[in-house]
Amino acid sequence: MKKYLALFVALLLQFNCFGKEKKNYLEIECKKDECFAVAKFNGKKKKLVEVIEYKTSTDWLTNNLAVIRVSCGSPCSTSMFVDFEKNVLSDGYSDVIAIDPKNKIVAYVNEDVKLELAKIFTDKKKVILLDSSKDFSVANVIDKIKFIDSNSIKIDYQAGEERTMKSAIVSIKELNT
Repeated sequence: MKKYLALFVALLLQFNCFGKEKKNYLEIECKKDECFAVAKFNGKKKKLVEVIEYKTSTDWLTNNLAVIRVSCGSPCSTSMFVDFEKNVLSDGYSDVIAIDPKNKIVAYVNEDVKLELAKIFTDKKKVILLDSSKDFSVANVIDKIKFIDSNSIKIDYQAGEERTMKSAIVSIKELNT
């Protein structure tokens, strides 16, 4: 009797764990010479963006937010975010330094090689000017960015020609209003 009960429980667990199809997923699919980041939103499959298979990675940041990272050489990359609640793909952000998945804020290096923060899936942005040397990219002088709360961040960076360590607490309240 115990054998049959154990077998029944094992089959039940297998069915519940492996029998259910994922409602949402994100993966890279390749056919012939084309690769795409593909998402499944509430059971419907959708091609999001063409990518290069060996230069692309995907990660889940929360249950409903994922990131697609595409390398464009060292240390260059572009990151796009997928919101599975709203079924949307964000614009691309170059050289992402930090992400606050809870508040959907990203810190990255913009086209003017300045530190910029953006509320993902919106037009809200804020450029942060650091007193770093002009000889170094902002990505090379930032040691750490920490999201303190929804209204502020702490940036540890190297300032000036001497690359002296400094910290700055910056308000990002306008990104969350």
